[in-house]
Amino acid sequence: MFRHVLAFSLIALLAGCAGLTSREAVEGRGDRQQWQAHKARVAALDGWQINGKVGIRAPKDSGSGTLFWLQRQDYFDIRLSGPLGRGAARLTGREGNVMLEVANQGRYEAESPEALLEEQLGWRPPGSHPPWVATG
Repeated sequence: MFRHVLAFSLIALLAGCAGLTSREAVEGRGDRQQWQAHKARVAALDGWQINGKVGIRAPKDSGSGTLFWLQRQDYFDIRLSGPLGRGAARLTGREGNVMLEVANQGRYEAESPEALLEEQLGWRPPGSHPPWVATG
């Protein structure tokens, strides 16, 4: 059961991030020039990675594990595993070609994380609506 929760969390994480678009607004006391300068510095990065621990809570199961996420331009490699590697799952790919590998369960492919969620779990994520609005 933990493997299913782990795989679902991995796909949902990426599907949620995929819905973010480039629309933005500076609200409150934000400084537009500082934001533009920061955005230019960040845009120059061609990759990043995250290593850490995650907690997963589901109605019938919960646990903790490790997260590794490597992002290089349009390619991603996301790995989640429980204690001592139990229930490992790996999601790799780029737009148009996504692969999920779940320990002792197999390898699955689709065109997007959302398609993989629907194909493997029968769940279609709701449409993504970013929390900010475009301004001119």
